Amino acid sequence: KATLIIGTLVPHYNKIYIAKVLLKQKIPVQEIGKALGQHPYFLNKFIQSTRAFSEKRLRQVVQLVYDLDYESKTTGEDSARLSLQNFAFRIKLLNATT
Repeated sequence: KATLIIGTLVPHYNKIYIAKVLLKQKIPVQEIGKALGQHPYFLNKFIQSTRAFSEKRLRQVVQLVYDLDYESKTTGEDSARLSLQNFAFRIKLLNATT
C-alpha cells in the first residue's frame, strides 16, 4: 500500500535530517545512533548516507516527503499511489538540478 510506504518515508527522512543537524554540531556518531534508535549494525552506513546529502538537497527532499504525506492523508489510497509515483519523478528531477 502506498500509504504504508509513505508512512515509512517520513520517519526515515526525519532521522536523516536530525542526524545531519547533530553531525553539524559535532555530536559523536554513537550518541546520534542512540538518540535516533539506530541499530549499531547499520549505524555507519546510515551516517555515511547522511553525510552524502547536502543540506539544501535534504531540505528539498524532506519538504517533498511532507507534501507527499499530507496528500496521502487528505486524498485517499488511489491518490496516494499516484502521489508516490510522482514523488519518484520529483526526486529524479532534484537529481537533475543539483
